[in-house]
Amino acid sequence: MISIVDAAIADSDRLVIVHCGRNEHFTFTGRLRDLGGAAVPVAEWAYSTAIAE
Repeated sequence: MISIVDAAIADSDRLVIVHCGRNEHFTFTGRLRDLGGAAVPVAEWAYSTAIAE
């Protein structure tokens, strides 16, 4: 599992996670999930890009 500290909010629509030399892009679905009493936004994988050197 990837923790939120490993992620960056790119803008209001995207979450980006660096993983294995790539940027994994996720889009927010508009749904919320209850995690221990906190409402957390749900994101789904959208696409992957290579990290420029």
